[in-house]
Amino acid sequence: GPTSVFDLAMTGLRMRTALSAPEKSRNVKVVTRAEGVVRCQVVRFAETEEGQEKERQRRVRQIVPRARKQTFRMKNSRIWDDKQT
Repeated sequence: GPTSVFDLAMTGLRMRTALSAPEKSRNVKVVTRAEGVVRCQVVRFAETEEGQEKERQRRVRQIVPRARKQTFRMKNSRIWDDKQT
């Protein structure tokens, strides 16, 4: 490297690329063999049987949010009508 700050301008600055992991492909190759014929298809992972099973398991684990408590009274509700008794 340069020995002084002034030598830094002479050497030319090179930017280092970010050290990030390469993007993982969302496509998979499906190989089917039948009667001596081999077919290779590139399919989205979500469309494969394994991907659909993972999606089913994810949906089972999801927690459904509770319904909000009703904060207003309807005119025909039982509580409104029972004021007379």
